[in-house]
Formats: sequence, structure tokens, C-alpha cells
Amino acid sequence: MSTYLIAIAPAPRRRTIADGGYDFVGARPRRPDEEALPIPITYHVVVAFARSEEGDLVPLEPAEAPNAESARRRAQAAAAKHAGALAFSRTGDPNTGDFDEAKLTASFGEVDMGLLGE
Repeated sequence: MSTYLIAIAPAPRRRTIADGGYDFVGARPRRPDEEALPIPITYHVVVAFARSEEGDLVPLEPAEAPNAESARRRAQAAAAKHAGALAFSRTGDPNTGDFDEAKLTASFGEVDMGLLGE
């Protein structure tokens, strides 16, 4: 009876965008002197508004939503429990902090757009 020794080598690790090696999976390696292209990301946000003891309209903690329709539905539900709510989106590059102006998706009840800029 013969004994065989089988060596199994680990599979080579694929490089991805996260390692900084490829522009996208399967592409040519990026040279160190090349900059990665910015990948814009859109954040969908819901902000509910409540009344303070003095009766002023104040924003509550913002919450992120997965998409525009979900943000709209969440804002509508929040407005039923609070003075009002709105949903908006912002697109930009989180690595550089450059974002476009907020785009209003939906508004329900009493909201103060001026309070969002503070």
C-alpha cells in the first residue's frame, strides 16, 4: 500500500478596489502614480421634526435610508408621530467630503428647511 502526500496551496488572493490595486475587479492593476477615480455615493436621509417645550420646531436625529422610496415612506411614517418630517438625498465623494446640494425627496407636515443647514 502506497502513501501519498498531497499539498494544497491556498488560492491566490484577488485584488479589489479596497486594496487600491484595481480600478474595478478584473481590470488591469493601477499604477502607483495613478489616482483612483472618485465613486459618487448617494445618501438618502430622513429627518423628523418635533416641537420643543417653547413651541419651536426642532429637528430630531437624522436616519439614513437605503433608497429614495424608502426615505419617502419613512418620512411619511415619522410625520404621523411627530410635527413633520422630510426626506432628502445628497450625492458626492465621502473620501473628499465633496457633496452636491441636498435634493428634497419628500416633505410631510411641519418642517423647517433652514434648520438643516446648522
